[in-house]
Amino acid sequence: MFVNNYYFDPYHCKSMTYKIMGKIIKSAAVLGMFLGIFSGAIAQTTLELPAESDQSTDYISPGGVFTVSPVTDMVEGEEQIRAGLLYDVEKDVVVWEKNMHFSYPIASLTKMMVALLAAEDVANCKAEWTDEVKVQRSYRASRRSKKIYHTTETYTLESLVQLALIPSNNLACGDIGSFLEGNVDKFVERMNVKAKSLGMNNTFYSNPSGLPATYSKYDNHSSPHDLLLLALELIKNEDLMKVTSVGYVEVDNGKSSAVHRNHNRLVIDYENQVDGLKTGYTKRARYCLTATANKDDYRIISIVLGVSGPYLRNELVATMMNRYYNHIGCGAMAKTNEPPLLQKSVLTTDQGDDGTVAYRLVWTKEKKSHIVRSGETLSEIGSRYRVPYSSIKRWNGLRSDRIYSGQRLYVYVSTQKRIAVKENDNEAEENDEGGDQIEVAENKTTDTADKTPVKTADVKPKSVNPLEQALKSYDVYVVQPGDTLWNIAQKYTGISAEDIRRTNNIRTPKALQPGTKLKIKKQG
Repeated sequence: MFVNNYYFDPYHCKSMTYKIMGKIIKSAAVLGMFLGIFSGAIAQTTLELPAESDQSTDYISPGGVFTVSPVTDMVEGEEQIRAGLLYDVEKDVVVWEKNMHFSYPIASLTKMMVALLAAEDVANCKAEWTDEVKVQRSYRASRRSKKIYHTTETYTLESLVQLALIPSNNLACGDIGSFLEGNVDKFVERMNVKAKSLGMNNTFYSNPSGLPATYSKYDNHSSPHDLLLLALELIKNEDLMKVTSVGYVEVDNGKSSAVHRNHNRLVIDYENQVDGLKTGYTKRARYCLTATANKDDYRIISIVLGVSGPYLRNELVATMMNRYYNHIGCGAMAKTNEPPLLQKSVLTTDQGDDGTVAYRLVWTKEKKSHIVRSGETLSEIGSRYRVPYSSIKRWNGLRSDRIYSGQRLYVYVSTQKRIAVKENDNEAEENDEGGDQIEVAENKTTDTADKTPVKTADVKPKSVNPLEQALKSYDVYVVQPGDTLWNIAQKYTGISAEDIRRTNNIRTPKALQPGTKLKIKKQG
């Protein structure tokens, strides 16, 4: 059969058609199988995602271990919070949560893990709170000065933990890590291992301070669920709660001391009610807070992440806690009654200072004398003052454990002291963005008399530095060969050797070397 001059075989065409149809059917079956598997995977993934699955950068933790029993009207302005929760410790129930299992940058909330590991080593006798840590510091004379001073400072492990938790010092965290593990990298690795052991499967640490990483995906991040697990570990440790519950602390660096304010303002505003734990801020994390209150011995924990401002953050947490305390019948927390303000600064000069100060309770080290009783041992003395007996040996230069009745020993204990602290309503919140590798000397209460002054070339400062005003009340004396404190005191009217020793923090006669500059307080 010919069609248009071409031969056409109907039987041959039919056979070819069947072959082509068979291949099409076979290909369709394979394609259908592939589409079925793919669609099933998509469906399964969709079912596992929480409701807030539109946030593609979040890491989702596997299900929580806490019972969630929402209480209505607990949080006002919930849209201002990126993620958070409110947890009733006594009932072991979460009464409010938002994005509880989503992970976000946490900034200085990282320091809670640093403190926990330090307390863990102390509990395991691998370290002591009184262990001395020597660190290198660099300071500028002023923000505009190019002159940098390098110095060695000595802190105790307890002081470094106080610096990390209260003023949120970033350098202190690295010092703790280097002291406990030899280097920071090993310490960060240990932080991640500890997080996994606590069930914090949605947490990652890249550094011990919370500073932002070069790339956002390497920022320290965690979820409210994981931070709750960490907070529950911290509140079990009395030493750490003693640190986080104070509004102000005095820290000694071996050369001088400085008073630091707690960045968690709720501890100051609700004294003896809010007793922790940590604040945090970076541009990517925004303002974060893990807070705990124990009003009427009823403990609750609040965690908020990603709030736009510090005052809004504090107000949201305080309101949340007060509403829940009212809900359970405990009544709202009462704000601390401010003590009478003095219209005179603690750094008073002859010209006066219009700033206002208030008396605050701060923790400080106090030297006490102990007379050994008959049959008393170093361990018993250490238990009495709550210090390790090895520290008593070091403080008193003892080579053995043998002590004698009537022997005088010196111990250093942590005590509370009332001091005048200048109030500044505009004081900046913590900012982890700055690495503070080089600090400004004028912002620290350091002994600047032994440093070469920087010439300012007749430029008037925009603001008066209280420290510089205070130094105008002193004369500077350069120690000469053969000088003693008594000889120097005889050259000034109304000054004793004890006054010079206290003003310049002289502990041993060896510190009085020729060329040393001493501050002598002006009389009249």
